Amino acid sequence: TYVHRTGWAIFSRDFQLLARCEEPIIDEYVPGTSNMIAFSESICFKDGMWYIHYGIQDRWIGVAVYDTRPVETDKWWNTAWRHRRAVSVGNHPENYQIMVPIPPEIPKSAYPSIRFLEDSSSDPLPYWIERDESEYLSIAWVRRLDNRDRTIWMYYGNPAASSAENGDNVFLFFDDFGGGTGGQDALNRIKWGASTTGVDVFEYVLRLEDYNNQDGFIEHIEGWTKMQRSIEFRMKNARTWRGGITLAGPGGFGNKREYAEVFRHDDGTLRFFSDGEWSPPGLVLPDSWYLVRVDLFESDKIQARFYWGMPGTDFGELLWVSGEKTNNWNPQAGESHCDRYRLHVWDGGGDSSYYYDWIFVRRLSRPDPIVVVQGEETLPGKPVLLSPENGTTVETKTPVLRWGISQDAEAHRVILDNDPDLCSPLIEITVGGTVHTYQIPAGSPLANGTYYWRVIGVRGNLENPSDVWMFTVWVGEARFRVENLRISPWRVKAGEAATVSVDVTNSGEVAGTLTLSLTVDSAVREARD
Repeated sequence: TYVHRTGWAIFSRDFQLLARCEEPIIDEYVPGTSNMIAFSESICFKDGMWYIHYGIQDRWIGVAVYDTRPVETDKWWNTAWRHRRAVSVGNHPENYQIMVPIPPEIPKSAYPSIRFLEDSSSDPLPYWIERDESEYLSIAWVRRLDNRDRTIWMYYGNPAASSAENGDNVFLFFDDFGGGTGGQDALNRIKWGASTTGVDVFEYVLRLEDYNNQDGFIEHIEGWTKMQRSIEFRMKNARTWRGGITLAGPGGFGNKREYAEVFRHDDGTLRFFSDGEWSPPGLVLPDSWYLVRVDLFESDKIQARFYWGMPGTDFGELLWVSGEKTNNWNPQAGESHCDRYRLHVWDGGGDSSYYYDWIFVRRLSRPDPIVVVQGEETLPGKPVLLSPENGTTVETKTPVLRWGISQDAEAHRVILDNDPDLCSPLIEITVGGTVHTYQIPAGSPLANGTYYWRVIGVRGNLENPSDVWMFTVWVGEARFRVENLRISPWRVKAGEAATVSVDVTNSGEVAGTLTLSLTVDSAVREARD
């Protein structure tokens, strides 16, 4: 690839800007070669997350990440979730909606189990995943309540979990137009007002059409707010003439300001449009989904962005950015301000039919925080103990411990103790990830008594313990001799009782003196010397 004087790169550590390269890093790429940039010693040899963001002209292409932080593993939140990833987040305000790209190697079937947490002791954070009508897209939005650190966690991989998404809990305003049965009556009237015609909510989408040259729209009244915000929605131009979003407000703000639309130009081409400004031709295709974003910032600045919204590898590609428009939207700064949003279509020369998949309003912090999803961590499966069975007695001092292999484990750690807390193990040994037995060594046999054991699946710094089972060792041994036979009284008559006593010297498990009583029957004669 040949790139000439259009490339750029930004170098940072822990989101702190270190250097910016406006000139091309590589003017002409030759396979097998590389370029370097030198940093001063004051910023080298430090722990942290290193980022190189690179792009061409006004298009961001990608980011390279290198982690030199010490290894710190947060405790696992819930062992029913098999996988997790750390999500590094740049600077942002409190109570902020963060866009998290879901890595493509995570299957869509795992999306319902996705949860986001601050740490292992917190409750899941509110989140919502973008949709292509009923199908998942690979973008999640998470409302982070604080900004004390720069890491949250994404858990997934519990096949029994159902989705916990709730867009209303994430955004300042939200509607996914889900569950519609058709017609205007399916519109959520708590959130929207609407035109008398041209409104249809069916299954997963809102459809707006112009009938008899009448505007078709739905309107949300935002009210009084000075908060910088971003209005974002997904839209398809089924029949293109004029449709998108208009903003309105009292005073001189305007009643139908066309800040983000897909519009048919006078020359017949389809183009993006924002408050009198047209995009170049060739960017808009008919009957296609687009992601549209309108930012309100600095009290009087409004800017639109359009992205490719069809599922695929180029989903989310930035197509066009309008210039910054000046129009006071902040009610605190003047009587003229923006107090409502309209999803809006009308003809002005031809039929319009536009579909809207969802819309939300979020807090805006420019620039948006950098979000990097780290590599997958997999919790090893919970080992299942097999034998000795729990609560049983074994008649050997060198029993064999057996368990089911821990899924995804790199090793197993076997712990045995005579204390149920396993706090001072008699045996603690690590064996391989495919090993599923361990025999007590003949050179270190167990004494008679009760023992407790468990097996821990190990993968890197992650561990998953089995239940704790117990068993008893009892091996009776009869290594004794009998001495000092005594009978009292020495002479007995038939039918009388005599006591026989012996001393038992035992080097085995039973020791002491055994006392036997016997009765002489009538057939026994008097004993003589």
